[in-house]
Amino acid sequence: TSSIVSTIGTSNIKITDLKAEVVPLDDHPTIAGKLTDHYRLSVSYNITVTARSMPLKLGVRTVIDHWTTSEFGDVIANALSESELTGNPEIDELIALETTKIKGFPLKQRVQMTSTNLTKQVVGSELKLPATSTRTKEMTVTAIHLAKVDPQQFTLPAGYRRLDRSQMPEKAPMQVLDLDGKSK
Repeated sequence: TSSIVSTIGTSNIKITDLKAEVVPLDDHPTIAGKLTDHYRLSVSYNITVTARSMPLKLGVRTVIDHWTTSEFGDVIANALSESELTGNPEIDELIALETTKIKGFPLKQRVQMTSTNLTKQVVGSELKLPATSTRTKEMTVTAIHLAKVDPQQFTLPAGYRRLDRSQMPEKAPMQVLDLDGKSK
């Protein structure tokens, strides 16, 4: 996780015009035998990724519907704490918005992300980018229950210690292959 997070943070990504709103909704369906609260998180922003000195810019609008229960505590906020930051404050703020604004354990989630291409078409380029793209994903828990677990399963081995980033081994240089499989 740390290497993925640090790779994202060190890449040339800019997020601007970040706006978010959480709205509690009136429906409280029972999902997997648990009464839920329904929240809608709407997030919008512009993202610019610079690849080989060419900025690619998208306008993004994400609507996340969460149906949560407080019966299991605030597991998600605890699991997604600030321990894994990307190093890019704009991305870290976006991740925090999407992971900590709604309390409880999600039993159902629907995410709809619409991105709009804001990059001007390069004259003479055959690459045609779609004007707008929408993706939807949904997750539903169908069964869940509390179980007693032997506390020994969570005992850390003797001598275990957590390393901070400065103690991690150096990463090997990245190797890029061209379409012929030759190293660049």
